[in-house]
Amino acid sequence: NGQVPVLFVASTEPVLPDAELNSFLVPFDDPAQATAAAEFSLGEGWETAVTFSSADAPYFEQNPATFTEVFEAGGGEVLEDYTYSLEDADFSTQVNAMADLAEPPDVLYTSMLMPLIGTLLGQLDAAGLGDVEVIGADAFDATGVISAGADAEGVYYTTHGFPGEGTRMKAFLDAYEAQNGEALETVSFGTLAADAVLIVADAYARAGELDPAAIAEEIKATEDLELITESVTYAGTNGTPIKPVFIHQIVDGEITLADSFIPGE
Repeated sequence: NGQVPVLFVASTEPVLPDAELNSFLVPFDDPAQATAAAEFSLGEGWETAVTFSSADAPYFEQNPATFTEVFEAGGGEVLEDYTYSLEDADFSTQVNAMADLAEPPDVLYTSMLMPLIGTLLGQLDAAGLGDVEVIGADAFDATGVISAGADAEGVYYTTHGFPGEGTRMKAFLDAYEAQNGEALETVSFGTLAADAVLIVADAYARAGELDPAAIAEEIKATEDLELITESVTYAGTNGTPIKPVFIHQIVDGEITLADSFIPGE
């Protein structure tokens, strides 16, 4: 009932945050990452797209829907939305339909999970559609699209940070590995968990007391707080932080940073 602030670390679901109920996301939400993917695609000069969506959960349906809305508002054209189930192990029907389009799309967008996306990437290549750019949501990162090997080469996806040289994220990950003798397995969501600790610690320091209501009020007043992944602002929001979306690309089997920006700015 809003008596204690709640921070969601590993969800981008936009119905969870509610400042009146002291409910906050630590990451960006799905509309932000799908918007970023669409804006990035338009910025790359990609004019036509297809999407893959599933009604099995809002994440797999709403991200492609938002991508479509933003991409078309920016002058692009979404040729088709191909549906699938999370239980599918074969996408030959959808891939054959793509191959039958008058012209292949410039880009394919989906929020699909591994191993499904790995299967789809392989079937696209086998159908002669390997030149179609592919961009996905943070599920690509969380479930390890890079493990698809050569099929994942060139793939883009939105995610929560990048441990470049000199960044707080790299320093944190290096320190974690030195302390624990092994690398942090879930890089994006592990560092978001560290972000959550810093958000609460900062709010407590400013509140000067361990009163839940006082801490919640300070979280809501947070502006430009430097975290592990990036800086965040909650002031003036409904509990979803204003923060950059990072876009990774797999190049020569390595994760690289393609871009980072706050959608709409």
